[in-house]
Amino acid sequence: MTPSYTPRQLLLPLPNLPCGAVQIHLSYLGAKDDGRGTLMLFLNSGNSGAFGSAVDGGPAVGGLEEGGAGEGKSEQKGGVEGVMNRLGALGSLVYALPDKRDPTHALTTPLYSIPSTIESSTRIAQMLVRKTGLAAYVGGEYAFGVTVEEEMEGLRRVVECVVGIVDEERKR
Repeated sequence: MTPSYTPRQLLLPLPNLPCGAVQIHLSYLGAKDDGRGTLMLFLNSGNSGAFGSAVDGGPAVGGLEEGGAGEGKSEQKGGVEGVMNRLGALGSLVYALPDKRDPTHALTTPLYSIPSTIESSTRIAQMLVRKTGLAAYVGGEYAFGVTVEEEMEGLRRVVECVVGIVDEERKR
C-alpha cells in the first residue's frame, strides 16, 4: 500500500437498515517498502442521504433550529460545524498493533473512550490487525443496528471492505 495522508472515502450501505449507511475514511501511513505501517480508519453512521453534500464540503443536510420559542427560524450549516451538529460526537478511538509473539492476537489500547462505541472500535481494530498485519487506529461514532446480529453483520462488512482495499493496494 502506498502511504497516503488523503483518506479514501467510501459509503457502505448497512445491511439491515434500508436508509442507513456507514461512511468510511481510510488512510495508510507508513513506509511502502518494508510493509509496515498504520491504518487510520474513521467510521460514521447515519442516514445515507446525510453524507452526500457534507462529504464534499457542501452544505450539511438537515437544518439546525436556531432562535427562541415561536421564532421558527431554520438555517443550514455547512462544513465541519454542520457535520458535527448533525452527526454528533466523535466517538471512541482505539489503537491496535500486532503481537509479535502471537500473530493471532492483537494488542489494543483505548485512546479515547465512549461507552457506546468502545467495544466495537476495539473489535474492528483487532480484526484489522489480525487480517492485515498492520497497526491500526479505529475511531468514530457509529451504530450498525439494534440487535447483536445487526451489529456483528455491520462489523463484518466494514472489516471485509477495508481488508479488500488493503489487499487491492498491496497488489499494485
